Amino acid sequence: MSQVYVIILAGGNGERLWPLSTPEHPKQLLPLVGDKTLLDLALDRAVCLTDVANILVVTCAQQETMIRLAVGNRGQILVEPEQKNTAPAILYACQRIAAYDQQAMVVIMPADHFIDDNQLFTEHIGKATRIAKRHQRIVLLGIQPTRPVTGYGYIQYYTEAGADVSLVTQFHEKPRLEVAKSYLQRTDMLWNSGIVIGKVQIVLEQFMVCAELLYDEMQGYLQGRFDYSSLPSISFDYAVLEKTRELLVVPATFSWSDVGDIRTFLSIKDLAVRAHSNLLQIHAENNLVQVSPDIMVVCVGVNNLCIVEEAGILMIVSNDSIGATKEAHAAYALQQSGGERRQELTMPPQYATDSSAMKDSKDALR
Repeated sequence: MSQVYVIILAGGNGERLWPLSTPEHPKQLLPLVGDKTLLDLALDRAVCLTDVANILVVTCAQQETMIRLAVGNRGQILVEPEQKNTAPAILYACQRIAAYDQQAMVVIMPADHFIDDNQLFTEHIGKATRIAKRHQRIVLLGIQPTRPVTGYGYIQYYTEAGADVSLVTQFHEKPRLEVAKSYLQRTDMLWNSGIVIGKVQIVLEQFMVCAELLYDEMQGYLQGRFDYSSLPSISFDYAVLEKTRELLVVPATFSWSDVGDIRTFLSIKDLAVRAHSNLLQIHAENNLVQVSPDIMVVCVGVNNLCIVEEAGILMIVSNDSIGATKEAHAAYALQQSGGERRQELTMPPQYATDSSAMKDSKDALR
């Protein structure tokens, strides 16, 4: 019987959650629900699926010490020599698992998701695992959209009459609001969760077919003939999932959020806390704060702001501009390195987002 291994991707810096998230204290280690971090919540889901010995947390050398401390005895640690994107990280992990269990089933999931129903999550993973075994294909979990969201990628799928599986036909990048609204009216569109299930040998075969150069260079690294730093930084979606013809999807109904920006993070945390003693709103609404306990934030006549204070940095950003946080971080780093003392940023059109993206997280915690 095939054993299940869980690969948790936990090596990102979370620049879109700056200034709360930094390389020294990345977002997967930020407390989100009570004292539990995103990584804690991911580990809680993982232990519902397999033994601790089969949980593999992938991180980078820069974060190894803090991730080891955070994981403790709840899983194994695999360290990338250098921080890369998800494709090299997943390939590296799958190679390590296949080296001692070629029949393994792998569940690949990012550490930065919020899912509030572990039982329902486990049931969907069980169904996807059975489908992956029966059809010898990679299976992706797709989330049933509940409202138009511009911050997620979408999956288009097709189900033949009488079939028990659905085939992915196309990936769609993060859409404009008008397009996202049109997706909501369709019955063949899902949010791309990034949660992947399959036999480890099938995943490796698809790397060989869809990302041959990356696969060959990884073999070179494992054999001591190639430097890991020279591997391409490419996502698993681009390298494999969008190219393979072997991809199935299981529509999932559990509440899910990709905690990819400050607004999402604060919205989930706000509902978990449910009361803020340091926020006073007068003729104001829908403002989210995370500041030191000894600071009182008074919002008068302003709406839809995220206000965060960390390590001497105070950032105030509107919901409509939340996508520019990463750019703000880059401007701050430039200033600190002796570049321009002040930089005014113009909001690129692609960073404009609708303010409804986090309503799913709010529903999840009600």
